[in-house]
Amino acid sequence: MKLPTTDKKSFLIGMVMGDGHIKKGKKAVNYNISCTHNPKQYDYLIWKMEVLKENLTKNYWLTTKKTKFTGKGTHNGNTDKIYTMHVGELGTHPLVTQVYKESYISSKKAVSQNLLNQLTPIGLAVWYMDDGNLGYRKNPNGSIKSRNVTLHTEGFDIESQHTIIRYFKEVWGIETRLRRSRDKYKVWMNTPNSIKFLKLVAPYVRMVPCMHYKIDLKYEKKTVDLFN
Repeated sequence: MKLPTTDKKSFLIGMVMGDGHIKKGKKAVNYNISCTHNPKQYDYLIWKMEVLKENLTKNYWLTTKKTKFTGKGTHNGNTDKIYTMHVGELGTHPLVTQVYKESYISSKKAVSQNLLNQLTPIGLAVWYMDDGNLGYRKNPNGSIKSRNVTLHTEGFDIESQHTIIRYFKEVWGIETRLRRSRDKYKVWMNTPNSIKFLKLVAPYVRMVPCMHYKIDLKYEKKTVDLFN
């Protein structure tokens, strides 16, 4: 899948907003980007690496590691368990260096309106597949009451999260709000705005079979076309 330059950069920004990490080797001129996924998302990892290979650099490496669970989902039941994770790492490229300069401050991810404004639907799709989910609220009888997209932005500070909310409203006309997640916050959308968002990203999510559940609205009595 050949991408125009704007989509190449958007793809990288989507990774930075999600699970991607940019770094530079001691003797390298440019930076490289890597991401880590569990075995269920292995095909998605390969998809990302192949898109980047076709559009940026011919080199990427895959490794497997064993690790203990860390992060926002840590609890007493999983702290001692060992998990298998797959890592994809792209070769260095000037565009990755450019994205690093626009998305990191003092080696830490930073969100700005200018950075978000460069996101196209493919970048939004990567961000969503990396760090988003589609949840369902149910009625007492078990039927689905609402379908809600959440972007797990807990790793960003509150100012960055308000920048994200403003971005979705101003650029895409999508209303979002912050929902508390323990002592942090995440970006949440109601059903109409979730559908509006999914229509932007669905054409790309459809390319990755293991991610199809993230666009499954589970309607029984009506159909919502996410592709037109």
